Amino acid sequence: MIRIMVVDDEAAIREGIQRHTDWEALGFSVPLLAANGTEAEERFREYLPEVVVSDIRMPDIDGLELIRRLKEIKQTTVFIVISGHDEFAYAQKAISLGAFDYILKPIDTVYLEEKLVHAAAKAREHELRATDREISTKAQVRAILTEATLYTHDIQSLYSRLNALAPHLMNWYYQIAIIDIDHYYRLIGGQENPAGNPRALLRGAIDHGIIGDLAIYRVSESDHGSVLCCCGSTRDELGKQLSVYLDSIRSRLRDESFTVTIGLGGVAVKLDSLNQSFNDAKQALESRYILGHGRIIRIEDVEQLPSACDEDSPEELVCSLIELLGNQAEAERATLLSRLEISLSSSADPRIALHHVMSLLYREINHSLTKLEIPLSQILDDPNAEYREILSSGTVTEAVEMIGSIIARVSSFLRLRENFRSEQLIDRSMRFIDQNLSDPTLDLERTAEVACMSPSYFSVFFKKHAGETFSRYLSKQRIEKAKDLLLSSDAKLYEIGERVGFESSSYFSVVFKKSEGMSPSEYRKIYG
Repeated sequence: MIRIMVVDDEAAIREGIQRHTDWEALGFSVPLLAANGTEAEERFREYLPEVVVSDIRMPDIDGLELIRRLKEIKQTTVFIVISGHDEFAYAQKAISLGAFDYILKPIDTVYLEEKLVHAAAKAREHELRATDREISTKAQVRAILTEATLYTHDIQSLYSRLNALAPHLMNWYYQIAIIDIDHYYRLIGGQENPAGNPRALLRGAIDHGIIGDLAIYRVSESDHGSVLCCCGSTRDELGKQLSVYLDSIRSRLRDESFTVTIGLGGVAVKLDSLNQSFNDAKQALESRYILGHGRIIRIEDVEQLPSACDEDSPEELVCSLIELLGNQAEAERATLLSRLEISLSSSADPRIALHHVMSLLYREINHSLTKLEIPLSQILDDPNAEYREILSSGTVTEAVEMIGSIIARVSSFLRLRENFRSEQLIDRSMRFIDQNLSDPTLDLERTAEVACMSPSYFSVFFKKHAGETFSRYLSKQRIEKAKDLLLSSDAKLYEIGERVGFESSSYFSVVFKKSEGMSPSEYRKIYG
């Protein structure tokens, strides 16, 4: 709706115009009213209406002076002046000052509405032209900031061009933010496919973020991210409002089932510092493998990363961890893993360093196990899958945690193998089963943990040494316990079923009858 203000010192005229005109049908909001030029100037500054209908002859500030003043505030406002028959010269003067049209008193409502229709069309024309100029100016400013961000040559020429287009930006502060979609190629490959195109969703989030008083320019773009030049009038306001803006982007995209990491360079006080802010932002973004995905990483965060000791090469730390295999040295192993994380994070390329670490780790573990004629698959369900998972981990911390898990499982297995023979492991597993018969969640996986084996290996191991499958043995033990309770207690059938791990009394009866050839109640009646 077009904003309009009616100015007349006669209340009957201004209120009559307001009351007898169908503003909504004409495309206007309900008009502001002003009783004199002073009040009109105050209200104009506050609301900046696109159209003003004003009397010429008024006390304090007449209509002609009002037009001059308001034109200085907003050049594109459309003016319609009201004059009497004996004030035609004033009306002509108003036209020369830029008034769009005039109407004579007494005011004819139909005639006024015709003038308003034309004024509305003119206001829209002004708005479109202003929008086109704004778009053109913004595009040229963006081109200047793009050159200053990505390149470092001819800075003085850029200063001159910026001063001509947007002089207010000359004294503003700049900061580069690089927004990158996490795991982009997995997203477009369909493995984590969100509802929609990630690139389009990122664009929408950038365009609709909470900008506040910032000026945001997209200076570069790729399939999986954007480089933004963010401008603020003061350093403090840039810092505060940019944090709000970037958080609003991250929040909006989390709702779309994927995340972005944002690298944030330092604050630049001049155009010739923009390239440094850009390089800082790239360095910050590259540190997401160390500091984590889905967050804002500032260049200051990168500068605070701990440094590895000179003697802490990742390969030497892995060798030290291998030497501890089979030993109960959790504290020493934890220290070595912590040093490994720092060492990897400090590497020139942590992912390449991780590849070397994993290759060495698996080679040395397999070498140690081969001497004992133990395949790694006896300890890890799928060694190759775990290897790949570590290499594709999101951060160094995640990778080191998974490395620690592998080393802990191998160490536990070797300690267990040294302390127990197969018969002892079977006895231990069977005791665990007998002690937990009432637990309906008791299964092969939980029992395999007690034996420090992978579920697949434990299944084969148990059958070989117990002479029957794990599930058969568990079912048999539960039935034997149930038979004892049927004869030694007055407990109800469903209670007995629960005591031996059956959540459903009907399923308990089915299993019991299949094993004993009769139902639990028949068994109690015959043998009780």
